Amino acid sequence: MSLPSPLALLAQSWQFYRRHLWPLVKLIILPSLLTILLVAIMALLVVLATNLSSWQWVVLVPTLIIGLIGVIIMSLLGYASLVYFLGHASDYPGILPLWRTAWPLIGKFWLTQLLSGLITTFGFILLIVPGIIFLTRYVFVPFTVVLDRKFGREALNVSTSLVKGRFWAIFGRGLAISLFSWILSFLVTQVDQPVIVGLLQILLYLTVAPLTTIYFYHLYQACKLEVNDLTPSRPTPASIA
Repeated sequence: MSLPSPLALLAQSWQFYRRHLWPLVKLIILPSLLTILLVAIMALLVVLATNLSSWQWVVLVPTLIIGLIGVIIMSLLGYASLVYFLGHASDYPGILPLWRTAWPLIGKFWLTQLLSGLITTFGFILLIVPGIIFLTRYVFVPFTVVLDRKFGREALNVSTSLVKGRFWAIFGRGLAISLFSWILSFLVTQVDQPVIVGLLQILLYLTVAPLTTIYFYHLYQACKLEVNDLTPSRPTPASIA
């Protein structure tokens, strides 16, 4: 069984997006609005901080740190919830129950993403090629963490095993969706009207961002199916008469 082509993956992802439009939009918008609210509050505190006394700074700095942590948590919760939804779209319980389900995974999700990010960044610092290799190997880490409950090095190993023997196929498909996103973003920047550009950027954020995640989810599922097809099944023991 060969992997679907980039066009087939994109078409499959678009069908999924259309079928689950409103849950996906809510999963994108609500964490984003909460994140924007936290950032706005932090920015307001920084503006007001010009006339603060020294003891008030002692209160402000921990508040800003807590706000920054809140922004990171909301981003992680939004992404983890989106990934979980992709694997359980047929029994979607609502956004709040979905958040409660994804919440216990946030810590391990962040640590595993941090680990893969550090390794990939180190690869890019050494030479560009190792960075590309690690980036491709660990492309399925979010799905292995949220859907397969694999964490840390185990999640990285599972993602690497799915990519093994399919490196160029997965790299090419990842490059295709990246170029697709870049071309759309570039076309938007060519519009002269700022208001229209802003509206188009919001539209892209609500479509391209989840569509890219859905694209890689379908690629992840296709790789798992191919691995299962290539794994020899154990013979069933003969029943004793």
